[in-house]
Amino acid sequence: MGNRPSKGSARRQTVSRNDRRRAAVEQRREAMRRQARREAQRRRRRRVGIPLAVVVVLLAGGGIFALVARGGGGSTPDYALTSALAPASATPFSISTVPAAYHVVYKVDTAKSGGESGQDTTTQEYTVRRPFDAHLVSKSGAPPGTDEQWSLVWSMGKYGQTTAGSSPQVGQTAPQAALGDLRLDATLADLVADGKFVAKERRVVLDHECQVYRTGSALETLNVTAPTKTDYADACIDSSGLMLEEVVVASGQLAERLIATSVDDQTVPGDDAFAITGDPTPLAQGGSQLSPIDAATPPAEGYWSLATPPEGYTLQGRYQLLTPADQNSSSDPTASTTTTSTTAPPAPVPSYIDVYVNGPNTIIVRQGPTAGEPQSDAGGTTVDIGKLGSAPLSASLTGSRLVAHPAVPATWYVELQGTVPRDTLKQVATQFTN
Repeated sequence: MGNRPSKGSARRQTVSRNDRRRAAVEQRREAMRRQARREAQRRRRRRVGIPLAVVVVLLAGGGIFALVARGGGGSTPDYALTSALAPASATPFSISTVPAAYHVVYKVDTAKSGGESGQDTTTQEYTVRRPFDAHLVSKSGAPPGTDEQWSLVWSMGKYGQTTAGSSPQVGQTAPQAALGDLRLDATLADLVADGKFVAKERRVVLDHECQVYRTGSALETLNVTAPTKTDYADACIDSSGLMLEEVVVASGQLAERLIATSVDDQTVPGDDAFAITGDPTPLAQGGSQLSPIDAATPPAEGYWSLATPPEGYTLQGRYQLLTPADQNSSSDPTASTTTTSTTAPPAPVPSYIDVYVNGPNTIIVRQGPTAGEPQSDAGGTTVDIGKLGSAPLSASLTGSRLVAHPAVPATWYVELQGTVPRDTLKQVATQFTN
């Protein structure tokens, strides 16, 4: 986040969008595959599917607008956003506020697959309390929606998922920032510098002016690539860093339209919004186990740590995460395993996690034996990070990340994630000692 892909990982290439969300719980940095998007739409229960051009799509509130497709002849159509253009401005765009919490409702129109005309419409609600809590809900139909399709509650290192027609599933995972919370306030400048976000026009959604950026994939996939003529997403980002509208095009055809129908970045959700009931899947059944441990004593010889927290941050806690020895981080966190051998299973693999917090921002340090290292294809540019050696440093939609493999201890990794720019994370990494 090299082992052979697990059965859970292989299954995720053909399961629904909801299952991809479930996989992201265990390792949110894993790139979602387009084939999974196609299968999701074939089941007609999720947001994105096989791209198919359509003539009209519904706008929130029941209005209808024509799909705008620029270009003609043999050229590839360029599907435009549909919100009103903002007045011309010479003021550079910036994300000037970082809300502590927000609630956004989206109307999502998805092109049908299999040669069918028209679209499917769903409602998705995001309630986020930074830095750790999120409640995501998908419903049938246009906002406010009708039948709930699925819901996912995320709180620090615990999650609870409910899918229509199935029993609730509860699990534990490594502490991470709120699932589904894009942190472009931290990484937008880096993504623009890399050519993975290209600025376009400005528009207005719900009286919020937003800046359109073109990138290579739907933002929800967390897969950051440069756009091409046939594969791109245009996303409108407001001054709070929230996405208000998006159009997704794959293989030159329209895949999805999304638009916010309500935005509240002043909300103060209570703890009950993120309550999780039920017991997590135990280790013996393929789950993970997260436990707080003493932060005053190194949990392993050669442990890498900071003499003092990063400026402005406090150490919220230190945790131990145990995962089954035969389960890497790309496996399905909600899938259970069955032991068919009469021999005792190998001991679980530990990772140790230090969580630093500064208001809505986090810097999370995870380290341990490389057998428990999370997989990732985020790439990045290799940089010198002091005593830790060198490591690839990358920017994503959820923050910055690097993973080092120091000489001591042997077969050990140190991963830093932060809702901060790359240069800030690099500076923090240079201060580690063991």
